Amino acid sequence: MGKQITRTMTTTQIFASAVSMKNGAVETTELPPIKHPENIDEDGALKLVQKQYGKKHQYVVTALLKTEKTYGVPLDVFMANAKEIVPAAKEEAAVTNA
Repeated sequence: MGKQITRTMTTTQIFASAVSMKNGAVETTELPPIKHPENIDEDGALKLVQKQYGKKHQYVVTALLKTEKTYGVPLDVFMANAKEIVPAAKEEAAVTNA
């Protein structure tokens, strides 16, 4: 097999619950999990939960399930489909020299 371009991707599934007080007792209600396409810590996960379900309630992150997968594509296929990306420093230099 020839050379391959590989990339390891980490996704995070966020499990959370809404927290409320009912009759003087703390009650939690499990929320549907959120799938996030990147690696994220607990603070970032809580922000995503608040964004998804609103800031009117209190939430707690109960678990983060991280999945790591490595993907690969043959070099010739990569080159046939890739688009060149010009670094920002080179773009600024090109504008300055124009």
